[in-house]
Amino acid sequence: MSASAFQSLIRYMELVAIYSLFMKSSSNEQPGTDFTILTCAELIVYLVGASIAGFLADRLGYAILFGIATFVSFAGIGLAYRQLAKLDQRELPVRQGEKA
Repeated sequence: MSASAFQSLIRYMELVAIYSLFMKSSSNEQPGTDFTILTCAELIVYLVGASIAGFLADRLGYAILFGIATFVSFAGIGLAYRQLAKLDQRELPVRQGEKA
């Protein structure tokens, strides 16, 4: 029960962060549509990922699945960090222009 509760807590923390990014990424002209499309894409990726994880666990076993998951998680952290750094660099001139 505690592992399930902890997993739910982590999932909700992830949702807060990703939805904040979705809101920031949505255009000013149609923010509701952009947010909805991003949310649907996130749910599709989550469902496909869960299905693939179930298939891999059945075929390869949990030890290999957790090894793959660890690798994918670290790769995702690196990719997210790089993308957020690029986003921050793009917005830096705008922020400096607002202060001047």
